[in-house]
Amino acid sequence: MIEVKSWGSGIKGALSQLKSYMANTPTAKYGIITDGNEIVIINKIFKLV
Repeated sequence: MIEVKSWGSGIKGALSQLKSYMANTPTAKYGIITDGNEIVIINKIFKLV
């Protein structure tokens, strides 16, 4: 599952949004958040990869 924000807008607020999406999608194994400048990858138990 991927959450993309506009360039340089930051990704801090997007982490909780991605976790919510993943919690409601049992088949999601990884989540990626990016704003084109920063990137975070988490697994299905919300640990950083």
